Amino acid sequence: GLPHANMRAALFPLAVAEMGLLAESLGGRHETVAGLSGAGDLQVTVTSGRNRLLGERIGMGLSGAEAFRELTAAGTTTEGYLATDYGYRLARMSIQESESVDRQFPLLNALYAILYEDAPAMESLWQAVTGLASTDRPHPSSSPGSA
Repeated sequence: GLPHANMRAALFPLAVAEMGLLAESLGGRHETVAGLSGAGDLQVTVTSGRNRLLGERIGMGLSGAEAFRELTAAGTTTEGYLATDYGYRLARMSIQESESVDRQFPLLNALYAILYEDAPAMESLWQAVTGLASTDRPHPSSSPGSA
């Protein structure tokens, strides 16, 4: 998992916002995402769910595919791996031609890149949260006072 409390705190509202944007673009309601079935389920997932195990393994250096295979072989269902691919494809279909997934859905884009393209997790999440490439600003692990 991410050791930086500020990064974790920034990711949750970004995830809920992107979930709402995607839901609305597909005809759903943002209120649904903001409730128990959206934000509530997400909270359980990121704090104690099986999908958290997937993220922890990636944080230990496994690729997304390796982590998914390892957990699946152990009988652990981590629907977030396949759901990220599906969500990414839905996002691509829902945006205007002049836009891109990384601009409209920076967190979803980062998660897809981490899981399917072996992008570096911390740098990808940092870029999603800040809107800046990791070279534009000091990396969070080098910030004074980070723990």
